[in-house]
Amino acid sequence: MTTIRRTREDVVPEIRDVFRRHGYDGTSLSAISEATGLGRASLYHHFPGGKDEMVSAALDDVEAMVDRRIIATLRQRNRRPVSRLKAMSAELMVFHAGGKAACLCGILALTAPDLQPRVQKIFGRWLDALADLAEETGRSRTQSRRAAEDTLARIEGALILAAAQADTRFFQRALNDLPRILFSQAKGDGIR
Repeated sequence: MTTIRRTREDVVPEIRDVFRRHGYDGTSLSAISEATGLGRASLYHHFPGGKDEMVSAALDDVEAMVDRRIIATLRQRNRRPVSRLKAMSAELMVFHAGGKAACLCGILALTAPDLQPRVQKIFGRWLDALADLAEETGRSRTQSRRAAEDTLARIEGALILAAAQADTRFFQRALNDLPRILFSQAKGDGIR
């Protein structure tokens, strides 16, 4: 019988997905062991800090993805703003399995108060990148920030609704609506 050695990096995506499905409190070492195929001793070898270190590694993985595949895409100034937003949507479609996989940051914001400062920073950088993109199209900074908040709220809300209704069309439709939300000059937008 051949033993396959798995590195810490090999198992982090599986651990991330367990936390996505069960939240912080609902995730057990048994569930992580089952998902990764590693026993407790192997899990503690890779993550001596236990569950807290595992969730931190999962959040590191998400943060790296957001920086590399979302924020970097939004900041590619050699592409038109709408093209960058559509590219971000395509990345989100893959990362969230077409709307079937929850947002780990959203789940941890609700279930792991100790991680909330990190989650807030991740969402903050994403909001900044979206607001900068909207501002490139002529919106004021205030209008751009509000449009960025509406855009991110639409994404996160659609993921929740897709899960609650077992229907990914909510997420797909939300992603299709993002250019209108981020770039439209709605009446009454701005400071009164």
